[in-house]
Parts: sequence; structure tokens; C-alpha cells
Amino acid sequence: MENVGLSYVGKINNNYPPKGIEKENTKQVTEQETKTYEVPKEAVDTMKASALFNLNKKEDSEYKEYIPTNATPKEVRDVLADKNKTGRSFFGFKRAIKSQVANSGNPEQTIENLNFLLNAENKKLNAPTINHLLSITEAINKGGKTGEFLQKQYGFDGGKLTEENFKPLYKKYQEIQARNAILSMFMSQQMNQQMIMDMNNQMQLQNQLFQDQMMMQNQMMMQQMTPPPMPPMM
Repeated sequence: MENVGLSYVGKINNNYPPKGIEKENTKQVTEQETKTYEVPKEAVDTMKASALFNLNKKEDSEYKEYIPTNATPKEVRDVLADKNKTGRSFFGFKRAIKSQVANSGNPEQTIENLNFLLNAENKKLNAPTINHLLSITEAINKGGKTGEFLQKQYGFDGGKLTEENFKPLYKKYQEIQARNAILSMFMSQQMNQQMIMDMNNQMQLQNQLFQDQMMMQNQMMMQQMTPPPMPPMM
């Protein structure tokens, strides 16, 4: 009898866990499954903006052939004149770039370099920079003393632009532009100081002339007011 009782009690404990524990676990699972979270609108907008930025960045990294390599100089100008095609304005620089293509010894290579510059820096280079960099590469490719000087200055050996040779070229270009900007600002300050000095000198000269004129006028008035000498008495 004692053995039967023990086995019976053990059987109850194994198959029927305490009801309190079972109910508590069930309640926790239910709350976790049914609980919802609200995402702030600002966070949603930020995620959308980030997704769009990454999408645009991916699109901008794709190389585009803006201008066919067999295009005529006029066709090059026409493409540059269309802001929707290039994504930027070339106002004031279309004719200069057209002339570079027209006067090039290798127009196809010039257009390839132009396409490279239009794609460089995630298509962020502006018209003045593209025109200047293209003129540098063209001068180097033509050779001569100017080409040799620019080749040493910018570290570009000539030929087609690539990711490898563009980086040092563009870095040097930025350094020179920054130096020229500082020099220009210094020269402007010097010119302004010289202009101020010239104006001060001119004002001092005018004041001196005015004082001299006033002195002369005073002397003349004094002479007019002074009675003539009396004739000697006989």
C-alpha cells in the first residue's frame, strides 16, 4: 500500500504543474504577442530620407556617357547647353569647352576625358572646375613647355583620365585653387590698403592746397586793408 501511494503522488506531481505558474506564463506570452509599438513620424521620415539618399547615391555612382565620343564640337556644346542632361549649368563655359574639343589633336580622347569629369566626384564638379581641369589635361596632352610645366605641377602624365591618375590631379588642383584664393585675398587687402593710403594722401594734399589758398586770400585782404604810406612832408 505504501508503494502504491508514493507512485500515485509522484504521478500527480509530474503531469499537473501548479496552476498559478501555468496561468502566469500564459499571461506573459499573451501580452508579448499582442503588444504593439508606435514609431514616431520623425523616425519614419528619417528612414525614408536615408533610403532615398542611398538610392540616389547608388544611381550617381553609375558611369554615364553624357556625350558620344564621335560627337562634333557643336554636338558637345548642345549637350552642355541642356541642364537636364548634365545636371548642372554650363553657362559661360560651353563655348570654351567646345573650342577645346575643336582644337584637340585627339577629339575622341578629349570627349572621353570630358565624360570622365562629368562623372567625377559623384557628378558634383561644377562647370568652371570641369573647364579648368579639361584645359589642364589638354595642355599636357599637347606637350610643349606649357604642357611640361603643368605635368610637373599637377602630376598628370597625359592620356585618358582614370580613377588612379585623377585623384592626385584633383588634389593638387584643390591645393592650388586654395592657395590662389588666399593670394587673391591678400592682394585685394594690399590694394585696398594702397587705395586708402592714396585717398589719405590726396585728402592731405587737398587740405594743404586749401590752407595755402586761404593764407593767400588772407594776405591779399590784409594788403587791401592796410592804408598806403603817407607822402613825405615838404
